[in-house]
Amino acid sequence: MTAANPKEDFAVVIPAFNEGATIRDLVERTLLYVHHVIVVDDGSSDNTADALYGLNIILLRHARNEGKAASLWDGIQAARTHARLGVITLDGDGQHRPEDIPRLIDRFRTAENAIVIGSRLHEKENIPRARYNANQFANFWISWAAGYRIIDSQSGFRIYPIDLLEQLKINHQKSSCFVFESEILIEA
Repeated sequence: MTAANPKEDFAVVIPAFNEGATIRDLVERTLLYVHHVIVVDDGSSDNTADALYGLNIILLRHARNEGKAASLWDGIQAARTHARLGVITLDGDGQHRPEDIPRLIDRFRTAENAIVIGSRLHEKENIPRARYNANQFANFWISWAAGYRIIDSQSGFRIYPIDLLEQLKINHQKSSCFVFESEILIEA
């Protein structure tokens, strides 16, 4: 797969809830790699939306907190009109580095229309043991359900192919919250 212009071929969705301290820097760094950034402020009670003032982005705002699933879904729907090849997601808390977007895109180009996940588990010593064990447990069961080995099923740093997004019918209500990202992997 060859991308004519990565800045135009991809859009980024960033769900954010009370991320006023990190969101502006994260978005400014992301804009170095893509033209279209959609931030979904999920009913924040801090200055998340205000922190983005003056940036050339799409800002969607939920009146109340609806959960990560709803934020991702709304952002993905908006991104589909701006991305030709895929939608990149990353979390608003700064745990994912926008500087790794080119690496994700390079892998996506060779992945034959697959979801590409930026794994965080390669630095095992920097992850609290309980969280690492919980991730390993989730990876096992989601891999089993998907029929494909997934190294970091809980990472929100991903590229979803546009073609896949056109076909998805997944529950994105607040009750699905973090299950949404796992369901996409299983459905795909």
